[in-house]
Amino acid sequence: MQPGRYEVSVPIVLDDQFDKPYQYLTLTGLLKAPTLWFDPLAIVLTPVPLDTEVCADFKIHAADYSK
Repeated sequence: MQPGRYEVSVPIVLDDQFDKPYQYLTLTGLLKAPTLWFDPLAIVLTPVPLDTEVCADFKIHAADYSK
């Protein structure tokens, strides 16, 4: 599914009268687009001699993903 607002009307049927629904139930939902962002936004590693270990910590944040 694509992100966006969705709406549907569901007929409520009594006594098997499908051609004449008693009422309609309207369901509305909003599907958000999943996003990722990084903290910090940029990592700058300083130049070092060969065979020298360099490291930096960062976090990845996620929002609106289904589990």
